Amino acid sequence: DHEEFTSLTYDNGETTLSFERDETGIWRWTADRDLPLDDSVILDILALLTTWTPQQVLTDSVALEASGLDEPTGSLTASTSTGTYTKVLFGKATTDGTSDYVRLNDNEDTVYIIDGALSDLMEIPVYDMCRLPSLPVLEESRIRSIIIRGAAQDEDSTGLTTSISAQTGEGEDMTSWRSQGANVTDDPTVRALLEDLTALAFNKCIDYNPSDEAAVICGFDAPSAVVKISYV
Repeated sequence: DHEEFTSLTYDNGETTLSFERDETGIWRWTADRDLPLDDSVILDILALLTTWTPQQVLTDSVALEASGLDEPTGSLTASTSTGTYTKVLFGKATTDGTSDYVRLNDNEDTVYIIDGALSDLMEIPVYDMCRLPSLPVLEESRIRSIIIRGAAQDEDSTGLTTSISAQTGEGEDMTSWRSQGANVTDDPTVRALLEDLTALAFNKCIDYNPSDEAAVICGFDAPSAVVKISYV
């Protein structure tokens, strides 16, 4: 039963990842247990480990030599709390690239060809397994003001700042937008801005708990723009 596994470690040839299931049954990334991990990839891997059927079983010496397992391209070990484990060693991919030569539990006399779905799951970066937070639902009627500051030209200056604010007159259902007293409600740029803000969502996690150096690499030491939204 794949639910009996309590730890999983795999190496895809470039990256090694390890996960453990805590006492509450939640899977954690061992390198940073605070990462909000979406464990669907982990569960998919464990499900494949307990349900896969070999496409071919090879035992002759020529096939064993052709498998590439003398120089493995990856490995995977899933263990239970009682010390039992399943270990898969990966050799070459098949000529069509859709399957893999593997060895199971260090048995050097038998090689299996299995579907490449398992190794494909092992290629998914850990930050792609991060549960993304939800941003507030920013309906236009809830937004009170928007302030946008552009990039600074140098260290001693601040970028150009533009602000718009919502106004709703007594008995009016529609919000009008003002900037320095001017009505900009129908301005194409304002309409495009509001459309973008009401559709804001995170696409992916680039780094979790980043270092100062990572923040600089991402450009946060000199942001190209800052947007501040006040809403109810």
